[in-house]
Amino acid sequence: GYNSGYNISSNSSFNTWIIEPQLTYQRNVSKGSLNLLLGETFQENTTQAQALYLNGYSSDAMLGNIASASTIIVIRSDYSKYRYNAFFGRINYNWQDKYIINLTGRRDGSSRFGPGKQFANFGAIGASWIFSKERFFTKLLPIISFGKLHGSVGITGSDQIGDYQYLSTYSTTQYIYQGMAGLLPTQLFNPDYAWEINKKIEVGLEMGFIKDRLFFSTSV
Repeated sequence: GYNSGYNISSNSSFNTWIIEPQLTYQRNVSKGSLNLLLGETFQENTTQAQALYLNGYSSDAMLGNIASASTIIVIRSDYSKYRYNAFFGRINYNWQDKYIINLTGRRDGSSRFGPGKQFANFGAIGASWIFSKERFFTKLLPIISFGKLHGSVGITGSDQIGDYQYLSTYSTTQYIYQGMAGLLPTQLFNPDYAWEINKKIEVGLEMGFIKDRLFFSTSV
């Protein structure tokens, strides 16, 4: 009898590049220190994958040659591209190591969302008071070597989902109709698919006792 050889061949690749230039500036203002940061992010990821079922080889010695197969069936063929862009800035002002204020803002763009939803703005503001630096406090409670009260409020976003989730998508079926493979709808278009948004408010207290040998920290 005659037994033909078969082979399953697969190939995949993942290419990515990222560019993130940043500019910083620092100077003393009044009795404090001012720090500025500006930055930009450019990123692109490209993923490709293919798997083939190859049958009809006349010899096992030819299994590595796709052209020697009499039957070639595509099991899988995937391609996706992801693009991300962001512009961000931060302002930090520290006055005599007692009062600290921090402002951040950013604008992010992602190819994983549809028209009008690709870009979103995020930001936060935070402030700290290191009350152990106050003269009246060191005289009143010398056992406390460090004390800091801080709070912040902000909005952050995430696009950590799959690519093309907002589009109508189709997959080919294994059944042939009039010599052509059919299409199966797998996902409907969603114009409201947009950035995940998290809002956060935090208040915290940090205290050190006996030259910070005992340290206490809590936040809500």
